[in-house]
This record gives sequence, structure tokens and C-alpha cells, in this order.
Amino acid sequence: MSLSRPVVNAPHPSSGGGSSRQAQWKRMTAKRKSEEAGVSVAYLLSDEFLSLARKRSGKANPSFRDLKEAFWMADQPIGEGQICPRSGKMGCALVDWLPEEYVGGQTHFLSWSWGYTVEEVRSALRLWLTKTGLAAEEVFLFMCFFVNNQFRILKEKSSTGSDDLVKVFGPTLERIGIVVALLDSWNSPQYLTRIWTIFEQFTAIQRRIPVHIIMPEAATRGLMLTIERGSVGLTKVCDSLCKVNSESAEAWEPKDKEKVKDMIRNTEGSFMGVNAQIRKFMLNWVSEVVKNKMADTIEQRLPQSGLAPPTGRTSGRCPSEEAGVSAAYLLSDEFLSIARERSGLENPSWNELVQAFFFSGGRSGGLQIGLDRRCPRDGQMGCAMIDVLSEEYVGSVGSKTHYLSCSLNFRVEDVRSALRFWLTQTGLVATEVFLDVYFFVTNFFRLISGQKTEHLRDLCRRTFRHGSIKGLLVLDNSWSTPTCIQRAWMTWEMWNATELDVPVHIIMPETAREDLIETVQRSRAGLTEVRLTIMAFDTELALASNPDDLNIVMADIRNSETPYKTLNAKVQTYFFNWVTSVVNSYFDPVAPA
Repeated sequence: MSLSRPVVNAPHPSSGGGSSRQAQWKRMTAKRKSEEAGVSVAYLLSDEFLSLARKRSGKANPSFRDLKEAFWMADQPIGEGQICPRSGKMGCALVDWLPEEYVGGQTHFLSWSWGYTVEEVRSALRLWLTKTGLAAEEVFLFMCFFVNNQFRILKEKSSTGSDDLVKVFGPTLERIGIVVALLDSWNSPQYLTRIWTIFEQFTAIQRRIPVHIIMPEAATRGLMLTIERGSVGLTKVCDSLCKVNSESAEAWEPKDKEKVKDMIRNTEGSFMGVNAQIRKFMLNWVSEVVKNKMADTIEQRLPQSGLAPPTGRTSGRCPSEEAGVSAAYLLSDEFLSIARERSGLENPSWNELVQAFFFSGGRSGGLQIGLDRRCPRDGQMGCAMIDVLSEEYVGSVGSKTHYLSCSLNFRVEDVRSALRFWLTQTGLVATEVFLDVYFFVTNFFRLISGQKTEHLRDLCRRTFRHGSIKGLLVLDNSWSTPTCIQRAWMTWEMWNATELDVPVHIIMPETAREDLIETVQRSRAGLTEVRLTIMAFDTELALASNPDDLNIVMADIRNSETPYKTLNAKVQTYFFNWVTSVVNSYFDPVAPA
């Protein structure tokens, strides 16, 4: 697999590594602890919160604006009799008032509007947890309703956060590192009419902070139904989400509105620039929704394997760095079963499996895989996945046949689908193919403790020089926007194989192949699109999560006999070869469809 890896020294709570952040949060001073406290999603979804909201507001499904009045503007405002840890004055924020089990260090920034109803928020959060596999008890939101001291803001009419926006807002986003944008609807969403949510979205985009859009279940169903209407439905969705006008956006507090708009006026492009960036982000999100919808549809047509519990785990061989994982294991029910069981997801990404296998016991709560075994490489406790697999799934020393380059962001079924097609196309037998796969061969316990990038690079080079290696398999999930030319380590792996005359083969899952055939079927226009797309590939634009990694990769390639210009031509050839093989298989009645 590619070496474009997650930051393993400090895993994000959203991926199952939140224990260290929560421990750090508990050690903070009372003032800072209050400022960085988030409200648990478990509380928002609890009967306790729903009961309080209904009792205080007198409504079955109040909006948060209703709760503003009911919580702080009515008799016995919440927090009135409790000292604020931030100012030492009477009157505190909701996070200071809630029971301890419902408060923790902020893991996500929630961008939303107080005009939403309680059930809209709860429905969106429930659906989000289901899709991501996150546990409600482990997610703590920066949610202004709970985190800001509303008693002070509303009751005493003190300054709102707009006065300290530059000083506080940006650094808060940077510290938390992930934004969840809750849209009430795709059809004329209230979210795109509020100045604060527009500004939050714009700031996250500018600072390159990941933004995940979520919606209530009813709105999500409506979006899917509209997309299924084809081009008419897509046009309607895109038109609706492009109605962004930051200059006319509103806020509850007039001073906030003017402060934020003054800041927008001082940005490059002013209001038009902000509008353009939000529209682009929304259109990209729609594109991802459509791709996922297509992938789900295609996956439903693939044969579904039954589940079986994992069996037969034995200790490792030596030297384990020379071992490869059998393609038969990757395609087995056994592997699919443990991947689903550990992650709690139907089709997890490899990043999600890294967290579920090696950083925690996964959803099943078991021991981290390999933690209780000695590594054959250094004799210390904690070994690689390859060392706990049964003998039948691991090649002996010298039997490794191929190196697999693949992003950890890809999903398990991406790999399985691509391997199935490749095996059928080449006539190779799964039990005779042993792959160097980063996920299985790397000892993640050593990465956690700080193993250096240079060591991983040396291992990769050693593998390519191995006499038994018959080729580099570059697995991607798109022919038009391939990840392998965008990620520095995947680019480096192709360069390395090219330098050492190791054959390079592009392989892709069924979704990518069907997309290519659909394009080619447009006759000359489709073929021209494919050719121009591939000819525009530029590996020099690749990025890496770690700037040091990027510098290492760029130095290797630039100082070699195969500089970027030559590498681009090679990569384009690899992709044209893949296109030819897919088209040939489509028109050959005896070839795999």
C-alpha cells in the first residue's frame, strides 16, 4: 500500500483514538477546560435532553431559538446560580452545568443554525453516527448553544463572540481540526442564508480543514430521490445549493452580521469570492453523494459473500518483512468478517481498519490485533498483521509476488473488486499470489512509537529489488481523477518501480471500469475526453500529509534519471494500457465483464 498514511502519533478522536485527547482535557485548568469543553452527542440524543427541551419550551419539537427563550430568558435561567469557570462570575455555560458524563474535550466543530428544530439536529446526528460508525459517547461537539456562555451573552447583553472573532474563531477551528456542517435541507437550506454558517464554511475551506456535511434523515431521503431522477434532479439540487449570497445573509445579532461582513469585505474577492468558494464546495459535495450512490447501486449487484468468524491465527514467521499476504485471504469471507466486526461498518476504509485493528479493540471491544505477540523482527511485544495470520494465508520467504500501492482512504470493497477483476483478466490463481500490502506488512505498533519514514522507504526499495516481485499493482478508484498522481508516496512507488524496471499495472474496482466504458460509449467525444484527461496528468503536483515526506519524495525524483517529465509519460502509458485492457474486455464476449 502507499505510504500516504494517517498521523499515527496523535490519532483523531473521530477515528477511534480519542482517549489521549480526553485524558489531556481532564488535566486542564478549570478555565481552559470550560473553554474547550464539548457537549456529548449522547446527551443530544438522550431522552434526558429531549425531556428538558419539551418541558422548558412547552413544545413537542422546539427550535433552538425557542430553547434560547426557554433556557435563559424565562424564570430560573439555566446556569444562573453556578459560577462560570472562565470569568469567576455567577452564570455559566451549559457545558459547565451538564453532568460530567455528558462533557468532554471537543472532537468536532458543529456548524449549524439555531433555527433548526431539536428533532432535525437529533435525526442528522443519528444518521451521521450510523454512516461513520462513531460512538455517541466518544463524540463531543463545539456547539455554540452549549459551549458559549449564553447566560452572559443573552441575559447580561455582554459582547458576543464577534468582537474576538479573529482571535478566537480561527484558532478554535484549527485546534479541533474537523467541521461537521449540518444542513436542514438540500432544497433552499436555511444554512446558506445565515452569515455565521457561511463564514464558518468559508473559514474551514480557506484553512483546509475537513468539512463533512450531514442532514436529517428526511432531507437525505429527499436528496436521494431527487438524484435518482437523473439530470433533471441533479440540476435542481445543484441550482438550490448554489444560491449563496453572503452579502444578504442574516444573523440574530446585528452587530455580529456587520462584523462578519466587514471581515468578508477584507478577503480576496470579497462577497463574490466567498460565494464562489461555498458554491464550489457544495457542488463537490453533490458530486461525492452521486458517486457514493452509484457505488452503492453497483455493490448491490455484486455477489454478496457470507460471513464467517476469523479462525486459525498463529504466531509469525521470520523474517516477517519478507512475507506477503495471500490474495485469497483478501478475497475471503474470513477477512471481510473481521473487517466488518472490528469497524462496525459494512464497507470500511483501510484508514478505519487501522484504527479498529491497531489503535483500539474496534467496535467489538477486543484486544488490539498483534499487541499480545512478540514481533519476529525485533523481539518486542506487538507485531504486524502478517505475523498473526494463519500459515495458509502467508507466503514463505521469497514467495512474495507483487507489491500493492493503494491509498488507505480506499475502501475494502475497492481492493476486493479490483483484485477479482485483475485475477480473472490475467488468469492468476488467488492462492498463488502473495502481495506486499502496507496494511498487513507494516508493524503499526512501531509506527505509533515513532518509526521513521526513511525506514519505510528502505523497506519499499528492498521489496522492489526482491527477485520474486513480478510487478507493482497500482490500485486506484478513478481514471479521471486518480489518487495515485495526487499522493506523493503513490507517485514515489511508481517512480521507484520505473527506476528498477519493475512492471507497473493499474487496477481498479468495477465502479471505475463502468465509468470508463460509459465515457467511451460516447464515441469520439468520449475517447477524446479519456485521452485528454490522461495526457494532463502531472505527478509533480502530488501532495503528502507530512511535509517532510513530501520533501523526501520530491528530492528522490528530482535528483534521479527519471525526473517528473519522464515519470508523467510513464504514468500516462500505464493508464493507457489499463484503458486498452478494460475496453478490450468489454468488447470480448469471453472476457470478464
